[in-house]
Amino acid sequence: MDKSSSPASVNGGPKALALKPALILAVAGGLLQTLAWPRPSFWPLTFVCLIPLWRSIIGQRRSRSFLIGWAYGLSLSLSSFYWVSDVMSVYGGLGPVGGLFILILMALLMGLYKALWAYLALTAINLSSQTTLKRLIGPALGAFLWLAFDWWQNILLTGFNWTPLAGSLSGCLPLLGLSDILGVYGLGFLVALISLLIASVLFSKLDKKAAFLQIGIVLFLLASLWGYGRYRLAYYDGLSQEAEKVRVVLLQGSVPQDVKWDPNFRDEVLKRYSKLVTQARDQKPWLIVWPETALPFIYGLDIVETQWLKDLLDQSQDNYILGLASAQYDISGSLRLYNRAQLTKGADFGAYYDKEHLVPFGEYIPLKQYLPILDWPFFQNIIGAAGAYSPGRRKAPMELDEQKFSLLICYESIFPSLSRQKVLDGSQFLVITTNDAWFGGSAAPLQHLRHAVLRAVENRRPVARAANNGLSALILPSGRIVNQTKQDEITIVSLDLPLIAPNKLPLTFFVSFGHFLAPIAAAAALIYLMFTVITEWRIERQKNRLAKKRNSK
Repeated sequence: MDKSSSPASVNGGPKALALKPALILAVAGGLLQTLAWPRPSFWPLTFVCLIPLWRSIIGQRRSRSFLIGWAYGLSLSLSSFYWVSDVMSVYGGLGPVGGLFILILMALLMGLYKALWAYLALTAINLSSQTTLKRLIGPALGAFLWLAFDWWQNILLTGFNWTPLAGSLSGCLPLLGLSDILGVYGLGFLVALISLLIASVLFSKLDKKAAFLQIGIVLFLLASLWGYGRYRLAYYDGLSQEAEKVRVVLLQGSVPQDVKWDPNFRDEVLKRYSKLVTQARDQKPWLIVWPETALPFIYGLDIVETQWLKDLLDQSQDNYILGLASAQYDISGSLRLYNRAQLTKGADFGAYYDKEHLVPFGEYIPLKQYLPILDWPFFQNIIGAAGAYSPGRRKAPMELDEQKFSLLICYESIFPSLSRQKVLDGSQFLVITTNDAWFGGSAAPLQHLRHAVLRAVENRRPVARAANNGLSALILPSGRIVNQTKQDEITIVSLDLPLIAPNKLPLTFFVSFGHFLAPIAAAAALIYLMFTVITEWRIERQKNRLAKKRNSK
């Protein structure tokens, strides 16, 4: 049976909306979630963006609720990573139509997570219209399901959750603090719960006792988030101020992506970085960090340019993290290309890290060996001039003067599990190298920077972020951003990186236990989804049998 009972039939709540206004409300909710992120970073919208979605699926059939949830997901996706179209159009060589096609395809796929949430959330809505206890269970169930799908979106099909619900609270650090216990997706559970409790009060026609109880819970949750966050903010800012500091210099070459691999522009790029390195050395640094794949050549293959780099580094005994496209032969004799962060002392090459989590259709083509169609020029052009990279393997932290640290390269900073594992392995701080020139003047560089804030707070570790064209910065364990550069500025930025003693910076609960709630929620949601589909299929089948019997008579 595809029809769900309406809350209005239980206690006089609102009737189901017609499909068109329901879809409009859902689209509005998706836009609100995007607007909570940069730009304009109006973070209070985080706590209300689910309210229109909740209202739009009240009393709907499950098939309609699925469509309404998909509209929310499409709206969120198209408005939050709209820049994918330009990236594919300009740098992927697909043209405007091809770029738009890729964007819409991604948005349809990402929207499915919200569609499935809405499909299952009908039960939560019906519960919120009954007894006092069930009125609390309803929003809690809805929030639990949101946690499951938010987490799934970060791991299934290589993962891509660009604007998670609670991530926008990086614009209000006191409210972000609890992510060192719950992680950003666990914090999203509380944000969703607050939003759905408000929606229940607004639309379920509760009696005064139930309404005051739910409002009280909302206020208690907000006060708890704020109080805990303020305490942790002050605590970690204090640790950063008291800690020993080392000078780290970030290079920001601001090389435009459309000319980076142009042979005619190569000399200009080399001169630019040579000048920046000279300026960095004058700062007497402990470490100089280059951005991701900073130089427009393949280290080890382009002999002249490789020698130029060695000569540049050999002029001093400074410590460097180099962002390189590096080629080497594997044990089978095949030449492989890696997106590499290389630690050197002068020209002496030491430990390195190869990017583990590559960007699908950006740095490699997934399933290429199984689908010959992916060898077509249309797909090959997407990767661009650098070619197809091979993934690296997990490595132990790098060590410099007895200080352990790990690298995240670009896109890897949106995955909580990667940074968590590196801190579990002993890293005292994190370094992020990235090239955000792909994003142009869109909101994406700001959005990407906010993921670095999330990783700093979840793990309570300092993060030094070197970006080709910005935004380079230091993020303290409190989540506070300092020394942020301007977009497209050719510059160096000198940071006083705090080396907080390990005994004062123990593993956070999140690092120790991860998203402990999320797998439980995901498993429960999957079982619930299967049970719901099978049950309704059986009911519909029984209904059809009865109808056939009546017609035969």
